[in-house]
Amino acid sequence: MPYANPEDAKAQRIRYKNSARGKERRKIGMWKFRGLISDNYEEIYYKYLNATNCELCNADFNIRKKCMDHSHATGQFRNIICNRCNQMKSDFNRTKNTSGHI
Repeated sequence: MPYANPEDAKAQRIRYKNSARGKERRKIGMWKFRGLISDNYEEIYYKYLNATNCELCNADFNIRKKCMDHSHATGQFRNIICNRCNQMKSDFNRTKNTSGHI
């Protein structure tokens, strides 16, 4: 539905962007853009939304940032981890790929 007033259209876009559905669509869109592949993005989103602790080290997400752990080769989601565990896994994989024998 076109708006006669561009300000009305802008206000509607802002309301949608700030709504629960808008936030969900943006987060899922970001995951897809970054290569995450899933059969059920909505299920992963609600798991992400409700996660309170890292699945690897049990760190509280009020203290550490949440990250989506996924295979960069296949794109398949694995679990929700903290940014520290995500960085450690990334460093380990980078070391393994460059040295060839870890």
